[in-house]
Amino acid sequence: MNLMKLLKNTDYRLLQGNLDKTINEIQTDSRKVGENNLFICIKGAKSDGHEFVRKAISQGSKAILVEQIDEDLSAFEDITIVQVHNSRRALATIAANFYDHPQDSLQLIGITGTKGKTTTAQMIAAILNQAGHQTGYIGTIGVSYQMIRRKTVNTTPDPLSLHRYLREMVDAGCSHVVMEASSQGFKQFRTHGLVFDYGLFLNIDYDHIGADEHQTFEEYFMCKRMIFEQSKQMIINKGTPLWDKLTAQEKENAITFSSNDKADYIASHYAINRTAASLGSRFKLSGSMRDIINLKQMPGLFNCENALAAIAVCDQLQISIKLMKKTLENFEVEGRTQLVKEALKFDRTVIIDYAHNSMSMLSLLKALKDYQPRRIICVFGTREDRPQHRRYDIGYAASKYASEIILTEDNPGSQAFETVSAEAVRGISKNHFTALKMIQDRKKAITYALDHASKDDIIVITGKGHEHYQTSNGQAVYFSEQEIILDHLASKKKAKSMAKYYCQKQGGLKVRTIASC
Repeated sequence: MNLMKLLKNTDYRLLQGNLDKTINEIQTDSRKVGENNLFICIKGAKSDGHEFVRKAISQGSKAILVEQIDEDLSAFEDITIVQVHNSRRALATIAANFYDHPQDSLQLIGITGTKGKTTTAQMIAAILNQAGHQTGYIGTIGVSYQMIRRKTVNTTPDPLSLHRYLREMVDAGCSHVVMEASSQGFKQFRTHGLVFDYGLFLNIDYDHIGADEHQTFEEYFMCKRMIFEQSKQMIINKGTPLWDKLTAQEKENAITFSSNDKADYIASHYAINRTAASLGSRFKLSGSMRDIINLKQMPGLFNCENALAAIAVCDQLQISIKLMKKTLENFEVEGRTQLVKEALKFDRTVIIDYAHNSMSMLSLLKALKDYQPRRIICVFGTREDRPQHRRYDIGYAASKYASEIILTEDNPGSQAFETVSAEAVRGISKNHFTALKMIQDRKKAITYALDHASKDDIIVITGKGHEHYQTSNGQAVYFSEQEIILDHLASKKKAKSMAKYYCQKQGGLKVRTIASC
């Protein structure tokens, strides 16, 4: 594309060269720059693209976009230098231009909140697909549309990736896209220029506060609130603290949902659904619609609230409640309150969940308490790249409802396991909790929980959720918690069966080599 067309709607200043150039690719990583590329200098947490301008030029870049220039590049006469006030914001506009504004051909639904984004987004996408709308999803568990599945690094991808995915979805015939909009996505202008037909605000809690995320809760809150500026119609959880901060006009214009207050969509009479093969929930829907909603595979009031939010959105899109009910009835998401059904055959009830903050942990364990297990055995770890107060908070939250905690590693880095876990231990101890066991190896921690649980216990493994890898010092290694669970239970059953067979064959002989005998 012509450079001048790429820069359309950006506020730029031409420092050197001319704009009559054809650009083949746009890069923000100097290592990936090739011939006739536009290199956009981004200031990151660990590196600054402005330091790699000469490298980009040496690799074939013909145009450089900067926020400031600290060196004389006049010797490179054929290189175009363009200056902008904010290169992240410019990148979003340029990416939209490069991919010819795919968002204009889509109904966009943006979802933000501290927890529940993935589940709610997946619910909405499932309902829309069931209704015959080709629907794409972009979020924590990747990118999906039709039969395509891709992994992503961030919940909300960088603008180049984001607009490329949107273009692919349009070209594949998608009419709707549901995407998770994270606070970092707003802060770093990844969604800049997008206009959501519906913006959904789920909830907010004290999270993502730290040196590499948000300096204060106020900053976190304001970044979340940016969805208002980018949405034609807001749909809001009336029970969130955000509600009290809205203006009268914002409240009047918003569509609301709630499980504890009067709203346009109300969930009440929450109850559990438990069968031999599922942990579910149900609620009474009232307000703009009336019905009983069953979630056979989704336990907890928080999942009922997620379903309520999905219903509020899909009602605006003219989807029938009958179709919504049918879709939600057997809906489930990998790694989100996921019951490992195959483990039930071995008399073990195991839940895998992504809960990685105190709010999610508290909601999850409190919900499982309603099913009256003999014990809740919680396996989780903390990461060194998360602030110490978050490690403390999740430990404190886990100890409120768990009967036993097995503290383990989660994406180990350079720090010692005991050092990374120290704040979580302190949080656990604050509740005078004593049933704590520390097992560094995550696989061993999981198998220990399986071996020491009974059929009336619930084992909860949190932190990884949908992730099928464990990183160690930045290197990803395949790691499937579900496979570990099932392989271990199957091997135990086989060993037990072989031991019994051996004992029977020996008659009355005393066999000391096999413990089961």
